[in-house]
Amino acid sequence: MNVPGTNPAAGTATYYYPMDQSARFVWYHDHAIEITRTNAYAGIASALIITDNFESGLISSGLLPALASALDIPLVIQDKTFVPSNILTQDPTWQWGMESDLWYPHVYEPNSTPGTGPNPSCADNPKGRWDYGPCASPPAVLGSSFSTPPTPASVVAEAFFDTILVNGGVYPVVSVPPKRVRFRMLNGSQARFYHLNLYAEDPLHPGEAQVGRPGPIMYQVGTEGGFLPAVAIHNNTTALPLVDTDTANPDGPFNLLLAPAERADVVIDFNGVAAGKSFILYNDSVAPFPGGDSRNDYFTGDGDQTGMGGAPNTVQGFGPNTRTLLKIVVTSGTGDSLTTTTWLNDLNPLLAANFGPGGQQPPLLYTGPFPYTGTPNRTLTLNEDFDEFGRLIQTLGTFFQQPNNNQGLAAWGQPYMNTATETPSAGAVEVWQLYNLTGDTHPIHFHLVNVQIIQRQAFTGDPTRITLLGPPTPPDPNEMGWKETVRMNPGEVTTVIAQFTLPTLPASMGNPLSPRTGGHEYVWHCHILEHEEHDMMRPLVVS
Repeated sequence: MNVPGTNPAAGTATYYYPMDQSARFVWYHDHAIEITRTNAYAGIASALIITDNFESGLISSGLLPALASALDIPLVIQDKTFVPSNILTQDPTWQWGMESDLWYPHVYEPNSTPGTGPNPSCADNPKGRWDYGPCASPPAVLGSSFSTPPTPASVVAEAFFDTILVNGGVYPVVSVPPKRVRFRMLNGSQARFYHLNLYAEDPLHPGEAQVGRPGPIMYQVGTEGGFLPAVAIHNNTTALPLVDTDTANPDGPFNLLLAPAERADVVIDFNGVAAGKSFILYNDSVAPFPGGDSRNDYFTGDGDQTGMGGAPNTVQGFGPNTRTLLKIVVTSGTGDSLTTTTWLNDLNPLLAANFGPGGQQPPLLYTGPFPYTGTPNRTLTLNEDFDEFGRLIQTLGTFFQQPNNNQGLAAWGQPYMNTATETPSAGAVEVWQLYNLTGDTHPIHFHLVNVQIIQRQAFTGDPTRITLLGPPTPPDPNEMGWKETVRMNPGEVTTVIAQFTLPTLPASMGNPLSPRTGGHEYVWHCHILEHEEHDMMRPLVVS
């Protein structure tokens, strides 16, 4: 409904967004059905800082720098690819932009050859990127109207790009004094995860990190759900844990891992660093996560991968590069009056109290016992399937079996427009357990509510025969507070708890309801934008 007192033109509407949240770094982007991924990629997205009395108190006490000051720096991190001058040589079907415009993948590249048509050979295609339904086991049955992926492909499994932008700049440099500096980091990418360490810059190779030589410690004080109940410490001594060359262990341990839409509010301690010292914010994550493809990882000396559909070798001082994000140079000046030890000792009790009576953060809903052994209110699934063109797609669902999927197998996923199954009552507290039946880690994002992560646990089987494996693991230290985006790993069940409290609206607005469902309709979805548009999104209807 329209906000009272407004008179929008035909075909438009006005919306009311309450800002009754605790202090946090938020972002907003276009959410139009079927074009979210391209609109957000094109730039219909931005960030917003919400503050509160608790944060103001930390600032006035000298524990955090002033808002929007030279010591309070937001970092919006995204990957992009730009149309090259020889675009028609590299991509003969390209027709949507000129040199230096944004490029987006538009051909579904099956990993089998010839890979399309009703009777593909299903031989290996070294330049392919994604599974193809007719070559799956068992093979998918294509739709009656089409038997090959269309071009443009409309949807691809995910999109990874070769150049990292920070606040819209390529390989930016920021100068900071020898003090504690606050960086609010947002992963605004389509699908790329970032595993971040701060390393010293290599003096012999400008712009390159001395991997393994840690820079100043990063102290994380908050997430996208607001302040943490205690500072999480990232020492910059933990490289991405690998199972093999291109596969990460999704359970860590990590330095600082950010999935799409996750945020980290960190304070980096430059006290005592000599003027002129420089550091590189470095990413060593695989893409996709956790089972990577080396063609999506660009760095100096990465080798010529053109024979497998990748890029030529990256030369020193040039792109493409997805590992070097930001250069930080320390200037001259005086340090902080508080030692870092004193700062931590003063800050941590205040963060803890912020979750108690009178705090700006709601108290945590679950405080034990661990592990959780209760009965969840809802058991839900993260799923993969093939569409009628043989393209890999992702969905969400429940433990209730749906009609068989395109391979004739038991299916659990449901399209967005199916009747809502997540329908909590207003004010209800619910525990959800989400079983990831796919090969990817999915950052599941909740509208309306923040959630608290209780635990993760490995399992085997499908909803007809689940077997839990090993002991559950608690959330990481930087996941201990409230979250709105939660990493859910393949082969694991993630347990979260939330209270479905509706926002307070002006009395003049009445009780606006969705014309589609008759309730207060929100969504929950994967924040890999390509997955979201494959229908890895379901309605959340609060009555």
